[in-house]
Amino acid sequence: MKYLHDFKICIYCINRKYPEVINEALRRQASGIAISAVSKAEMYAGSHRQGSPKRYRDEQDRFFERFPSLP
Repeated sequence: MKYLHDFKICIYCINRKYPEVINEALRRQASGIAISAVSKAEMYAGSHRQGSPKRYRDEQDRFFERFPSLP
């Protein structure tokens, strides 16, 4: 079964806002978590509006490397 992270869950994980969300995401990583291209686009658009977009983009890229991307 595939699970899709939406952009809010991605943000929570990247910002380490809710440790239980991160732990669950990492626990399910082996069972088929993916990120949609739409969620990635939302994240990249949001990072572009931040004060230091390169830093946010780098954090996102490191996070996205863990999961396959679906169209």
